[in-house]
Amino acid sequence: MNSQQLVFQYEILQPDLQKQVLDFVNFLIKQQQRQVIQKRTVGEY
Repeated sequence: MNSQQLVFQYEILQPDLQKQVLDFVNFLIKQQQRQVIQKRTVGEY
């Protein structure tokens, strides 16, 4: 799936479902950031 397909599918959703999608994407971003932080070793920034 490419970005254009994703945007098209998102845009045809009802506003309440669009909000759920954004909430889930934000959740995934936070989860990914936590994984990066946990993989750091002592002394890294």
